[in-house]
Amino acid sequence: MIATIVYDNRFNANEWFGIIGLCIGLFFMIKLPSRFPRKIAILFFLCGLTFGTLADHYIGTTPKSLYDTGNTSDFDLTDVPSLLMYGPFSYLFFYIYDFIKIKTNFIPIYILFWSLASSLFEWLGG
Repeated sequence: MIATIVYDNRFNANEWFGIIGLCIGLFFMIKLPSRFPRKIAILFFLCGLTFGTLADHYIGTTPKSLYDTGNTSDFDLTDVPSLLMYGPFSYLFFYIYDFIKIKTNFIPIYILFWSLASSLFEWLGG
């Protein structure tokens, strides 16, 4: 059994970043004009939530354990907002894709842009 590593035991900027990021994403999801039927919008939300969470847990837990999120090396309640952020940002990915009508040739560039933007967002979160 692997021991839990505690990095921090306070509610601080890391947790606030996750909560504020989630609120901003949900705000845009709710306030933007509807482009998709409700069921499709929920599907886009769940797609990001599912794939993001699976990817985080796949590369962030044993045997790989490439990084830790939150205050400890184990999953805890403070990790939930950061995982829930994947949903709204996935929805925004599809929303903007549909809004600007990306041509097939430019899909890799669009994905690269979002990858860089998400890396910047992760970097800002520290």
